Amino acid sequence: MLLIASIFTLVACREEQPASKEPADFEAFALKLEEKLNNSDASFFNKNFMLDRLLVNATGRAEAPEEYVEGFIAGVAGTLDVGAEIVSSLGFSGYYNFLHLEDQTDDSATAVYRLVEDKGLNYHKVYLTVRHNGEIGIRDLYVVMGGEVFGKTLERLFLAGLTDTDANYEYKIQDKAGEEFLASLPVLARVEEFLAEGHYDEADQAMKDISDRMQKDKLVLLRRLNIAHGFGAEEYAAVVEDFARYHPKDPALELLQIDYFLHHKDYKSAEEAIDRLDAKIGGDPYLLIMKAQLLKDQGKPSEALAELENSILQEPDNDEAYWAIADMHLENDDFDQLLSVFDRMKRQFGVNPAEFYDSSSYPSLFAAEEFQRWLVENPIDHHDHVH
Repeated sequence: MLLIASIFTLVACREEQPASKEPADFEAFALKLEEKLNNSDASFFNKNFMLDRLLVNATGRAEAPEEYVEGFIAGVAGTLDVGAEIVSSLGFSGYYNFLHLEDQTDDSATAVYRLVEDKGLNYHKVYLTVRHNGEIGIRDLYVVMGGEVFGKTLERLFLAGLTDTDANYEYKIQDKAGEEFLASLPVLARVEEFLAEGHYDEADQAMKDISDRMQKDKLVLLRRLNIAHGFGAEEYAAVVEDFARYHPKDPALELLQIDYFLHHKDYKSAEEAIDRLDAKIGGDPYLLIMKAQLLKDQGKPSEALAELENSILQEPDNDEAYWAIADMHLENDDFDQLLSVFDRMKRQFGVNPAEFYDSSSYPSLFAAEEFQRWLVENPIDHHDHVH
């Protein structure tokens, strides 16, 4: 009981009138968060993540035995490390990039981040608020690829734990939505089993047992997308239409669609999905690099180069577009253009791009007279890095 009381006391203190902040204050916080996570330091995120408030909201979804509530809170608070999970997702070569603020008020703002992870592209929306002490805190986090805010995930974990048949808890769900979520769990479990076995018809039939309210839930819609993969484009389009109807501003769908369309070599639809994602995210120059790859794959190199140059114009401190241009020139043995990119990169980033190439992997480059002359003027100490 002491654990629950202490958390409620902390949250009650934070219900005082918050102080005002300027957009520059939120931006400075967002940039510091970017810096810390890119340096594999999760402490800043965790220190400012308002987990206690999320736990209060999550455990308020049902009247449950005190021992279960305390066990849930202690388990989450004692084992959860959201900051470390973000750092881990970046892997060795990924990064966390602050894009912009949206929905700013005097006491809140949303910081939008791009994540380039081992698994691919993702986005976070980090919801910032001013705490009772005047400091900025993180009240919640939306992981776009997952389609759900973290607080909602905690609520659902709390409710799902109440159904443990071994514990046989007595509980009362506070709302109809919670009851319908719990009723959907055994159905979704069956669906996952069917999908694992490739039984799409059975999975589709099982989904009909889920309530009309839950059919609109992103958790269910994303499962329906998985099922639709077994039926073809028409069924997939029907699920996409439902998702867009019920969650028109959510970027999760477009992020998932890009990979789907690329897998089917539907370049036009992939480009349209990228454009929609860009609009919902609020603009991201990285997506121009993705569009450039689409154009290159379609045999449109000049258009691809134009998109890459546009990306550089919008985000000159991201080296990925430079490397993509360099790769295109190298593929065509266009060494003059390649070395022009090298010059730009050396001025922009203060490094010699030639350090990332070696003669065994790029024999034509090292055999080129233009490159040898460039090396004389721009000497490097070694060739043991490979781009």
